[in-house]
Amino acid sequence: MHRDRQTIPCLFLHDSLMSALQEEQTFFRLQLLGPGKPVPFSIIPPLCPCPEIPDHFTPEVGALLVDSGWILHPCDCVRNHQALSPVQALSPDNFTLPGYPLLPRTAGFILGYAGSEAEKLVTMDCPGTKKLPKIPFPAKFWYRANVTIEYTSNQETGAIITRWTIGEKIRESRGN
Repeated sequence: MHRDRQTIPCLFLHDSLMSALQEEQTFFRLQLLGPGKPVPFSIIPPLCPCPEIPDHFTPEVGALLVDSGWILHPCDCVRNHQALSPVQALSPDNFTLPGYPLLPRTAGFILGYAGSEAEKLVTMDCPGTKKLPKIPFPAKFWYRANVTIEYTSNQETGAIITRWTIGEKIRESRGN
């Protein structure tokens, strides 16, 4: 048995938006369940790695896309209604998950890994997507917090047991 713990600072949107992202995540996971199919990484909430938040920051969330088999909503930084450089994702070298490739380079809300099935999945009619505002949409962030992921992997069976916790708020939205 191998045990590990990693912490990653993440951006969280208001409940209704996070709920829609979680519904998309659940939909994709259900599409992949079955013998011989990869299990997508949905054992944590949608993650948007975000080491820092600039002042007067509004995230702009884009339509679903695929980056190296990962399904995500890209997230750009908007300040005073002008697009700036993308939210800086943590380097995939700093955060790895057993049994999965490096995290995508595209900054955004990561829903899960689906490998070669990812392209097909993002074209499906997903109920959660219909609950999101017109894409791309600006969204006030709710807060930023550290997400700690603890996992135990069994080399003999290949089983991975994961649990996650969301820590104290690092920064709350100021309504910008």
